[in-house]
Amino acid sequence: MAEPSRVNSSLRRRAPCRCVGLAATPRLEGSPAGSGRRCGASLPLGTVPTRARAARVARGLALLLSAALVALVVGMTSGCSVQTGLPSGDRAAKAELKRLQVSVFNEASSNFRRGFDPVVLARWATNDSGTSPQGAEDHTPFDDLVEALSWSSTDGADGVVDLRMSVTTIGYEDHTFGGESYGPGSAQRCVRIHVGSADESVVTVDCGGRTPVAVPAAAKPAGPLDEKKLLHVMGGKSLPAIEAAARKAFPTQSVTASTLDGYWVVVVVREAPDLACMGGSRDPDGKVKVSTAPRIRPGEGDCGADRFVYGPVYGH
Repeated sequence: MAEPSRVNSSLRRRAPCRCVGLAATPRLEGSPAGSGRRCGASLPLGTVPTRARAARVARGLALLLSAALVALVVGMTSGCSVQTGLPSGDRAAKAELKRLQVSVFNEASSNFRRGFDPVVLARWATNDSGTSPQGAEDHTPFDDLVEALSWSSTDGADGVVDLRMSVTTIGYEDHTFGGESYGPGSAQRCVRIHVGSADESVVTVDCGGRTPVAVPAAAKPAGPLDEKKLLHVMGGKSLPAIEAAARKAFPTQSVTASTLDGYWVVVVVREAPDLACMGGSRDPDGKVKVSTAPRIRPGEGDCGADRFVYGPVYGH
């Protein structure tokens, strides 16, 4: 009997009889014998089952994702440590300076009334000196400094104040992804604020050679405003004489005198923390009227001379 021919193992391999993961392909009726894949049939070399290939791809993707995650974490931790070469904090300081300027102007515009002593503008502004955390995660602050250079009035009733505003920062490290870190920085600007008039404004002025001026402390309120005192004062012979007598009668209050449509008007203002004002008007015939606004609300002109000539005064 002739010896069966041997199949070259370098060309073909015998599949195991348990076709794990491969179903035997049934032979269709009428098809030649031996057609279709059956358990035990030979597989060409290099053929890899689909399930094994998918497993290899999944393992490769997992390795790539792990490497990317490690690189991201390393980059975040190394980039947020204190390092030299951080950008200057000047830009951040300028942004804080802009916020400070807007805040000071809004406070002055909302609370100043015609007839107030302009020194109150300097008091309010310099009270804004201090630290401003601005919600930083580690509460790294800006140091804000507001200094008064001068204060005055252009018409005896409005208010003008010159201020020097300075902001410094020691720097800030942002540990959030995509956040901005910066080093030390500073910014400075001098501004002139004008309120109590139709053209309220804030403009930049030259700081050169100007020296800050000490702002006098506010006098403590001297109790209720006395309408009887003001009524007596309004009997003077002239408006300057009435104003002088009013200042003497109310030494701890702000006193202004003006004329409006032939009326002599004197306004007495009690400053914060217990704001109130009182006014007396005298018409061309010598008739005097005195009234009080028990409360002053921000943004309202309760203490203007017209209120005491034409009314109504708040609370009456």
